[in-house]
Amino acid sequence: MNNLEFNVLAIQAAKRARANGISQSQIAAALSVSQSQVSRVLSGVSKRHTRLVDEICIYINNMHEITPSSVLENSEITDAIASVWDGSSGHAHAIAEVIRSLSAFEKTSHIAQSKNDYQEDAR
Repeated sequence: MNNLEFNVLAIQAAKRARANGISQSQIAAALSVSQSQVSRVLSGVSKRHTRLVDEICIYINNMHEITPSSVLENSEITDAIASVWDGSSGHAHAIAEVIRSLSAFEKTSHIAQSKNDYQEDAR
């Protein structure tokens, strides 16, 4: 992705966030990054396309669009669950707990990635 495409992507994401009433602070808290990192991405100031750019865009795009029906329409998710679920309610509960626990893992990995991005930007 070249700089022009990146800037267009960032500006579109910023407009979408404003239109949906999503603040930079809200995005930062959800992704466990600083508000200044979010601002840098949404202003197009960031020098390169990083995973954080993708995560911010995904968050903004999906903030109000994730519904049970949209989850059911995602074949990757439904196929993964079908491949491991034995059909019992106990097993369903266990799988749900594993999925929910990924939230904590993602926050930890966001912090680590943010530190790496910061260190790379500082170079």
